[in-house]
Amino acid sequence: MGGRLPTGNREIALGTTTLHQVRAHVGSIVHVTVQVPTGGTRTVAFRVVGTVSFPSQFGLGGLGTGRL
Repeated sequence: MGGRLPTGNREIALGTTTLHQVRAHVGSIVHVTVQVPTGGTRTVAFRVVGTVSFPSQFGLGGLGTGRL
């Protein structure tokens, strides 16, 4: 892991592959879009504060493939 774990609002740590896919680095601002329960989406800016690695599977098929 590089950097640190997120400790504040609007901070995020990303997997190494996702970090490369979005062409970001520790210190970058990335925009994360999520679906909201009421319908539609919401996009929020986060500062990348670290990189993390995840096991390939948690028994539920893994976390996904990052950015689409």
